[in-house]
Amino acid sequence: MHPSLSPWIQTGGYVTACLLFLSCGRSGSLPSQDIQLTGSTMGTVWHAKLPAGPKAVGSEWKPFQAATEHALAEVDGLMSTYKPASDLSIFNRAPAERWVPVSPLTLKVTLQALAWAEKTEGAFDPTVMPLVNAWSFGPTDRRTDAPTEKQLRQIQKLVGYQHIQVRESPPALKKNLGGVELDFSAIAKGFGVDFASAALVKAGAEAFMLEVGGELVVQGQKPNRTPWKIEIEQPNDDASFGSSSQIRVELASGQAMATSGDYRNYRVVDGKRISHTIDPRSGRPIEHNLASVSILAQDCTTADALATAVMVLGPEKGMELIESLSGVACLLILRVEEGFEKKPSSNWPS
Repeated sequence: MHPSLSPWIQTGGYVTACLLFLSCGRSGSLPSQDIQLTGSTMGTVWHAKLPAGPKAVGSEWKPFQAATEHALAEVDGLMSTYKPASDLSIFNRAPAERWVPVSPLTLKVTLQALAWAEKTEGAFDPTVMPLVNAWSFGPTDRRTDAPTEKQLRQIQKLVGYQHIQVRESPPALKKNLGGVELDFSAIAKGFGVDFASAALVKAGAEAFMLEVGGELVVQGQKPNRTPWKIEIEQPNDDASFGSSSQIRVELASGQAMATSGDYRNYRVVDGKRISHTIDPRSGRPIEHNLASVSILAQDCTTADALATAVMVLGPEKGMELIESLSGVACLLILRVEEGFEKKPSSNWPS
């Protein structure tokens, strides 16, 4: 796949918030010396932008493309719930009380997911998979009606991060109840960004921006020594592509951002619009007025997990969580009678 010199706009059903990436100039204007790479992974599209330098001449972009593709493919191959041979798919099919060998990478993400589940008291929960399937947002067959109260009560017995046990050496996972399943869709993309970012650095990239389906990280600076500039699309409830306004934020080297929202990925069930974000505690899609949340953190794994946790918690409790954490900031966009209202955390960049 060759470098692209056209502007990127990430869209599609798997993306919860659209991001427009800016270069040194105006929106939509890209200097010719910038290298842009792209590919597909995890049901979405990835993009990388590298300011050109001595290593970015002629075919020298190929190692960066290969490093990114290989890293993302490894994460996807291990943690996809759509690939039958992935670690997660094998674990999800396994019976209770059996240790299932997994890769060190899968173990690492599991430990991080369980830690955030405990920290958020279950608002983020990697065992939400049975509920995701019940509401037809997972890999199982789609249904047109909502699950019944009786069905939800039965399904919720299978949801709870406490059902998962971890063995670090050799790495393995075990469930204490049959039917418990793991779903890393709220953390694997962020981890993939971090993993591919490390691969780019190892391949010799000194400055870049890498994005996977709305989760991104930046490294180094642009040639003119200015920060990377990102624009977050303002939510649009008619789900049409594009928006008349964006929110600009500057990211420092090593900073990551993840955005989650409910205005693009949703379904209509029994005549009612429902969000793809499921509250593991209630078993139901969220219904509050938080339209989207953007998280800034020092790694994309954290940003990804927290974006989902805040979407589940809602604006008040979500903001309380972010304000209690160090090195993390958020921007909430709320639905109000007049349209949308921005609510930044105290340390969101001005």
